[in-house]
Amino acid sequence: MADNQQYQDFKYVIADLSRIHIGSRYTYEELLRSEDIGFKLRMVIRQWFLRDVTPETTLESHLYYMETSEISYEVLCQLKARVRLTHPVRKGGSVLYKEKILGIQELASLSPAEKKRQGLQLTELQLSKLALMQFSS
Repeated sequence: MADNQQYQDFKYVIADLSRIHIGSRYTYEELLRSEDIGFKLRMVIRQWFLRDVTPETTLESHLYYMETSEISYEVLCQLKARVRLTHPVRKGGSVLYKEKILGIQELASLSPAEKKRQGLQLTELQLSKLALMQFSS
């Protein structure tokens, strides 16, 4: 039960003035069915992201293993995507978790092995509303 609750904590869609924030545990299939996702973003997922991944893939997994050669990388760059993540920091004898935000280019430049070595955990995808509005396929 606790694992399921923790898993659900990273399934959310929040829209502020300039960005759409999407929890990283959503699968693309769940996003396509969600009423919180606008039509244009659904079309971007269908037309572009599902070329590189299956509908059962989570945002977290897709972004973690994404390569710069993928079409979804190019689309995310156009959408001015950023990723919120946590990473462990040792302070004294304890471990603290800090948050930071990386651009999609910075994230994709790190290999999965480097992400694992740093202990990076992706928690959120952030998309620019203006870039989404201007995006044409």
